[in-house]
Order: sequence, then C-alpha cells, then structure tokens
Amino acid sequence: MDGGHFKLSDVENSLIKPDLTIYLQLPLAQRKQRIEGRHESQNSAEDNLTLTNQADNVLNQLYENNRHADIAGQWLVVDTSDSIETIMVTLLDNISSLLGNQILKELK
Repeated sequence: MDGGHFKLSDVENSLIKPDLTIYLQLPLAQRKQRIEGRHESQNSAEDNLTLTNQADNVLNQLYENNRHADIAGQWLVVDTSDSIETIMVTLLDNISSLLGNQILKELK
C-alpha cells in the first residue's frame, strides 16, 4: 500500500484479468472545464489535485506504465474529447476486432 492507495502489484493476483482495458483519456483543458463546471460539492479533493500540467503528466504516465501489466489485457486508449459518435465507433471497432481475434484463437 502506498499512502492510502494500493499498489497494482499488491492486488494484481487477486483480480480477474480482463480481455480489454479501456483508458478513457480526456485532455487536461477539457477535464478542467468539466470539473470547474460542476458544483464544488460534486468534486473530490482528488479531482482538484489533477488540474495541473504536472499532475496530468504523472497520471498519464502511471496509466502508460501499467498498460503492460499482466492484469491489463489488451489496452485501448480512447480520446474522449472526440464526439460521442467517434468514441462509440472506436470502441465498437476495437471490441469487434478483439472478439474476432478470440474466435479465431478458439478455432485453431
């Protein structure tokens, strides 16, 4: 445990490995806009700590470092600044591809 948070390595073996991990990435400027647009009571202290360039870089690097962990499965980064339609097409195309690959593996 690191401070008040578990390290991935502490819980990794007790989790079920997913076929796909989807990282919904929102650019800092848009995240700021969303967080600042909510009522104060809707934001956690952690939300407010993510609003600097340094914190944004650290968070993105943490996710990037963990994408190769055994527990991540296939990794998909989705830019959530795109339209809902574009996001859905990206998700559906990748899920379809993943399912197709799994079916091919099972047939072999």
